[in-house]
Amino acid sequence: MLTVERKLELHHAYWNRQELKRPLVAFQIGSQLVSENYTAAQQLMSPPRQITPDDIVVESFYADYERMYEESSMVEQEAFWTAIPFPGIPWIEGMLGCPVYSAEGSFWAQTCYDAIEQIEISLDYDNPWLKKLLEFTDKLVNLSQNRYPIGQPIMRGPVDILGALLGQEKLVYAFYDNPELVKRLAREATQVFIEVVKLLRERIPPFHNGHSFGFYPVWAPGKCLSFQEDLMALGSPVIYRDFFLACDRMIAKAYPYSTIHVHPNSFYLIPDLLEIEDLSIIEMNYDRGGPAMVEMLPSILQALEKKHVLLRGIITEADLAILRDKVPVQGLFLYIVTDTLQRAQELNNYIDELYCGA
Repeated sequence: MLTVERKLELHHAYWNRQELKRPLVAFQIGSQLVSENYTAAQQLMSPPRQITPDDIVVESFYADYERMYEESSMVEQEAFWTAIPFPGIPWIEGMLGCPVYSAEGSFWAQTCYDAIEQIEISLDYDNPWLKKLLEFTDKLVNLSQNRYPIGQPIMRGPVDILGALLGQEKLVYAFYDNPELVKRLAREATQVFIEVVKLLRERIPPFHNGHSFGFYPVWAPGKCLSFQEDLMALGSPVIYRDFFLACDRMIAKAYPYSTIHVHPNSFYLIPDLLEIEDLSIIEMNYDRGGPAMVEMLPSILQALEKKHVLLRGIITEADLAILRDKVPVQGLFLYIVTDTLQRAQELNNYIDELYCGA
């Protein structure tokens, strides 16, 4: 197994875009639907209902974290397994007033405003959802005992926040009917996002003089954050530049290392993302039912011109062969979703054979 020192050395090589024999690799073992990987979440999802912060008992998740940590240690990988506050909850949406509901396999935030003129965005430091998130973080730090890093859960960016507060269809109309109000609310959502990450990061100690992003288990030599703008799938390059590009610049600038999560239906954002100087990584999701790996190659290569790339999804041997032949190793990180530990071990051995001739 790789030592801690070797993993750190490889991460430094990744950040420095040095020549490596194989890409850095991490495995997410279990379901691609992250909530399904936490047995403690099943009680919250069955039956489907509205969820309050009081329903979330952090200690009930401890066994899940210990299980996932032990599984991760049984397959050789360059990443450090990272514990994060339960990622299924729409934390920021809850803090800003959206009722949170469970459903089969997931959690969702219900729209809480009828019109954009009604929306008020500010962070209440006594909000129960914020308190629960910080409690979760504190308890994970204690559970870890520095065996593994603690990171940030999935948290959505300004366009996703506005879409949750108002509803997706109304937000699209608001781009045209109330552009200045949308811009102001987007800035306010950005400020809330950055402040919530700040409150999290203040509680998380360094891990070997660095930090892990969290849901994406990349170790960085400094503090870091991740965000996403999934609802830009409903937009266009012009809408992104007019309303959200400045916001994403602010988010990327907040910490030395940052990554944005992008689905193929939003790959049109890549040219603009490449111009965000402070953005470190573009996480590109390899979606089930989406374009094939060979169809994603132009976007992957385009992103690698200026940024590091993290490619996440159910990646097969055929996909890996395409990547080996077409994509440089420098700056590439693979986060592979597998249903079992055995499958992770098989793929790791295959990657060694493919890239190293092992």
